[in-house]
Amino acid sequence: MTTEGELYDYYLPDELLATIREKFDVKTLVRELVEKCRGKDPTEIEKLASQILGERLKESIKAAIEVGEKVLDRTAEWIYKVAQKTGIRFPSVPQRFIEAHFMAARKNDKYEIRASTPSFMEFEVKRCEIFDLLRKSLGDDAMRSMPCRYGCILASKTLFEALKFDVEILRHSEMSKDGKCRIEIKLKSG
Repeated sequence: MTTEGELYDYYLPDELLATIREKFDVKTLVRELVEKCRGKDPTEIEKLASQILGERLKESIKAAIEVGEKVLDRTAEWIYKVAQKTGIRFPSVPQRFIEAHFMAARKNDKYEIRASTPSFMEFEVKRCEIFDLLRKSLGDDAMRSMPCRYGCILASKTLFEALKFDVEILRHSEMSKDGKCRIEIKLKSG
């Protein structure tokens, strides 16, 4: 039986996991956002969420890519070998970083990759610690507009831009209305 705070290695390089955890600590980040949002109207909360969550996740993604492309586990070696041989990097290369990020920094979330093809990928988050902690602290009204979405959207944009993919990012459902977030990434060119 595992405890909530227990860390796993998932057979990913320690350097990659440590980099993500160092740059993006969910509880510290949410605490910082909540402190700055107290007494603010929804528009101000949106702006702060974009700045704080978005920027921190962007930093974390960039650092993870920097480390993750230098320190390869066996799976990553094969992902890159196949990509080099076939010319198909999407969705395998970015999916590795999405999964590593969830595994390292968002270990209490429940997510799944719903689709993964050479033209699109889709992931779904059914339990989101960031959303849950923000809702507990800020209330349901503040979370109706999903200010936490900036983290996922800006992190995804950063990831795909850094890996030189031209994509369209679509949100099909959101935690506050549907009890889950579902994001689709369509490859425009690659």
